[in-house]
Amino acid sequence: MLEHNSPRTSAPDRLLNLAVRLIEARQPENDAQIPDELVTDRLIQGLIEIATISPYTLNAIPIPDSETKKRRAIEAVRTLIGALLQGGLPKEKAYQFFSLKDLNLLFYIHSQLVGADDYLNIPFQASTGKGQ
Repeated sequence: MLEHNSPRTSAPDRLLNLAVRLIEARQPENDAQIPDELVTDRLIQGLIEIATISPYTLNAIPIPDSETKKRRAIEAVRTLIGALLQGGLPKEKAYQFFSLKDLNLLFYIHSQLVGADDYLNIPFQASTGKGQ
């Protein structure tokens, strides 16, 4: 079973931490060499939104708005999973930046967002951009 909760930090806290690390990776002085598509505003916004909106609140938001936020979050998580599994990051930099816990967290969040029926529907595509 994938790890989804640690006694020390919750999934939303870990998602926010990942979003902060991605924001920091955009800074010129950072040598993380993360591909451009993994540090876009849209991707980071998707992670932050799903981390800061409880499932109860998401269900209370008008459907068009909640669907937009959910789609953006699913897209963000799928992009990160795809890049990590397909080796879209230089190995030495990826291992310094992402951990197995990050990947487990992303799979857990993906399963929560899409449900069991659509869990394995992760459209993989080659990662391009800086760091290749």
